[in-house]
Amino acid sequence: MSSSSSHTPEERGMSRTVAIVQARMSSLRLPGKVLLDVAGEPLLARVVHRVQRAALVDEVVVATSTESADDPIVELCQQRGWNCSRGSATDVLARYAQAAAEFQASVVVRITADCPIVDPELIDLALREYHAGPPLDYVSTVIEKSSVPGGTSVEVVSADTLHRLNITANAPEWREHVTLYIRHHPEKFRVKQLQFGPPYSGPELEVDTQADLSLIRTLFEHFGHDRFTWGEAVAAVLGRPHWLDPSIIEAFDETAVTPASYEVLTQEEAADFVQSWTQRLEQMTPVQRDREWILREYGREKWGELVASDVATPDAATWESFRREGRNPDDLTIVSIRDALARLSLRDAYAVFDRAVTSVLGKYSVPRYCELGCGFGRHLAHVDSEAYGGELTDSGVELCRRFGLDVRHFDFEQPDTYSLLRPSTTVFTVHAVEQLSSAAAVVDGLRRHCQNVAYVVHFEPCWREERATPLGRARNLYVLRNDYNRDLLSILGSAEDIQILEQRYDVIGLNPLNPTHIIAWRFRDRW
Repeated sequence: MSSSSSHTPEERGMSRTVAIVQARMSSLRLPGKVLLDVAGEPLLARVVHRVQRAALVDEVVVATSTESADDPIVELCQQRGWNCSRGSATDVLARYAQAAAEFQASVVVRITADCPIVDPELIDLALREYHAGPPLDYVSTVIEKSSVPGGTSVEVVSADTLHRLNITANAPEWREHVTLYIRHHPEKFRVKQLQFGPPYSGPELEVDTQADLSLIRTLFEHFGHDRFTWGEAVAAVLGRPHWLDPSIIEAFDETAVTPASYEVLTQEEAADFVQSWTQRLEQMTPVQRDREWILREYGREKWGELVASDVATPDAATWESFRREGRNPDDLTIVSIRDALARLSLRDAYAVFDRAVTSVLGKYSVPRYCELGCGFGRHLAHVDSEAYGGELTDSGVELCRRFGLDVRHFDFEQPDTYSLLRPSTTVFTVHAVEQLSSAAAVVDGLRRHCQNVAYVVHFEPCWREERATPLGRARNLYVLRNDYNRDLLSILGSAEDIQILEQRYDVIGLNPLNPTHIIAWRFRDRW
């Protein structure tokens, strides 16, 4: 029982409130996550400790399965003196109904074990709403669009309703997602939505991936305790958007770029930025991007001008190209980290981006790396291992060779040019596939030489149909107006011989409307 409870069951009309935390070791994206360490405690312990501080909760129960794989959860409960109930692995609704009956609950608070920022004050608020007026079956923050982040949602359901669901809700999705039937059929129940403002659109605080776990660990280390509220957590992240991705955290750490080096745009500034760009894009004449356009834009114009200069390194070429546009390394620019926008200098922005690229490549370490569509070699020059590349434009190849880089002529759409690939190579691209109308030629070309391809890592913008925020819609419009690639993700996702190892969206954008995704994959037959 929560030692901080200020209301006895008798004071609440003999209502007995039990918070049930569902926990299993199985997770497709992050196996065993509930017992992974978060600042010295298992993730599950972080959840249980915060739920125990809810004043109106009488008992906290961990509900896991009877499968042997979940024995470590039971052992942790025994070590910590927590209540534990074991039930079906796949029928989560039945598991909840069993735990509610076993611990004589009249009211159930549903919590999942991947939510270590669950807020005890929010739990108490939901319970007060449940008890305040006419009888209710269900109170939640997630009936309609939630005004709180994922990972802090709260659901309160009467034990009678839970029992009723266990008898009548028979579809597999209703058995797996305990209260989904209520949300699909709210007219059949007495429900109340908890709403604290407009729909939430900030960083999520649940743990589904390694990147999520990294963020949660960073938050607990930042505060040094577990008594911060969900609002304080969101404010901390919004003020430090580089926390949103482990590659960016590492890049900031290793480039001496600190939160003091950049300024996060306010909501009003970000909205103005997006609106202004949306209006410009709507008035923009669409680009007709083809091979001749690329050769003219890059080969003869941008990089052709650099060939005529005296630049001696890729970094010097980068800053010379900016100088020709009337910009210098210390000028401020707006970048994106996930959906957050921030101002920092061009120098710092490019340092972070380059370090993020090399950090990710380091996870796919092999004897050699090859960048296809390498331009004048800016990214290739930062790879420490044996590195070589391929480039379409004559000016790009000429600059690379001037800089001492091993680069040959290459065309994504010419199958024979993929013969440049050497054994045990990690192939990577950086904003190069975006230039192609279809990524099919890239995948087919690599497939022809898969015996030499260890891994493939794309640092590319990607089309995402599901983007719904103003910034997301502006990003899709940017892709359309510039005729950038829109099928890389779908081609990789539908290929049976490809295993996607890592996929992270909108990680960082030197241009916030054209942010970089990270997609790592390999050919299954190669392994």
